[in-house]
This record gives sequence, structure tokens and C-alpha cells, in this order.
Amino acid sequence: MDKQLVSILVPIYNGQKFLTEFLDSIKKQTYRPIELILRDDCSKDASVNLCEKWKENNAECDFTINLIKGEKNIGLSQNVAKLAQYARGKFIFLADQDDIWLKDKVLEQVEYSVVHSLAFPDISHILQYLSLFFPVAVNAFVVLLSL
Repeated sequence: MDKQLVSILVPIYNGQKFLTEFLDSIKKQTYRPIELILRDDCSKDASVNLCEKWKENNAECDFTINLIKGEKNIGLSQNVAKLAQYARGKFIFLADQDDIWLKDKVLEQVEYSVVHSLAFPDISHILQYLSLFFPVAVNAFVVLLSL
């Protein structure tokens, strides 16, 4: 099986307390290739500085880390919609800043999806599912797709 790129999207807001453990758990993932895309929603704490320092201290990471700094606070759903614009992976994971992932999480979920043909045939199924949780983000994403 050719390994497909996995995009891990992480909306951040005042996550300084949790981010180091989360980032460490992503670094330990056994699946590659991955790209980690973080977007800070104008945190009032040191979340951005922590992410920058972690990235600098972990320069040997064998995956891409993209940290985007928002210019104004837009809320969770719009932050997720902004993150989705940067995802290049065949598989897209949404993570919370306070998650701690087991080292085989990505590997097992990708393998399960492939074995059980869980890939969505088109994006409309994904948007329909996401609209239950992030209606504003989905509307913004639909607008982006139609441009």
C-alpha cells in the first residue's frame, strides 16, 4: 500500500498548558507521511511562542509543521474552516490542542479506513457530516470550493 499523506489540523486558542504534550504525541506517531497544521486564533497566552519553540527544538522532525497566526479572533468553527484550506492530505484528522494521541492512532485509523473502504466518494458527504458540528465552517468551506 502506498502511504498517503495525512493532514492533522489543530485549532489553537489559549492552549499553552496542553500543547507540549500534544505536539510530543504527534511526533511519536508511527505513520508517515504527515503534515501538522496549527492555527492560532489570537491566543492571549504564550501558545504561539510555545509552538515556535517546540518546532525549533524539534527541527529533526520528519514531517511538515505549519503554524499560522490569525490576525483576529474568529472562533472555533471559522478557525477549522481556515485550517481546511491548508490541508493537502488524502486523509484529514482534526485534533484538539489538549489531545494526547497514542503512537499508532494515525496508522490504525488510516489502515482501518483503507481496509473498510471508508473513504468518502466526494466531499459532499464530509460537508454534510461536518455541518452537524461546525455549520459556520462548512458554509465558509463551501464558499471556498465554489470560487
